[in-house]
Amino acid sequence: MASAMVEGAGSRRRLNGRRDCCASSGARYAQPMRAPLPTIRVARKLRRDMTLPEVVLWSRLRQGRLDGLRFRRQHPIGPYVLDFYCADARLAVEVDGMAHDFSEQIRHDERRTERLSEARINVLRFAASDILKEETLEGVLLAILEAARNRAS
Repeated sequence: MASAMVEGAGSRRRLNGRRDCCASSGARYAQPMRAPLPTIRVARKLRRDMTLPEVVLWSRLRQGRLDGLRFRRQHPIGPYVLDFYCADARLAVEVDGMAHDFSEQIRHDERRTERLSEARINVLRFAASDILKEETLEGVLLAILEAARNRAS
């Protein structure tokens, strides 16, 4: 990952062809994982065709309903589309259905999580069945809240 140091108080310099809105802090910034256009198109389609567990979880995450945290749904990052993403906490929340129980999919998920971790994005995975049961949904929401608070502080 390429990074660049921004110098000068209040300066706004272009980094990798993009204007850095936070240039005045003088901190190091890693280049974001830009999503290619096909991935963006897939994300738009997935927003229209969410699964029932995703709809249930989104109803509890949207509009800052979870302690004011702002989540995006079906958010493209690099070649991936994250089910839910909180940018402030750099936290991805993935809803795993039965397809994620097969060994090939498990290996793919592990590689994906590793790659996102390299971009400093923490990934939480929950079984779709845990989201559909009211008694376990609260535990899922508490785990998301705790992870987000730990990452944001």
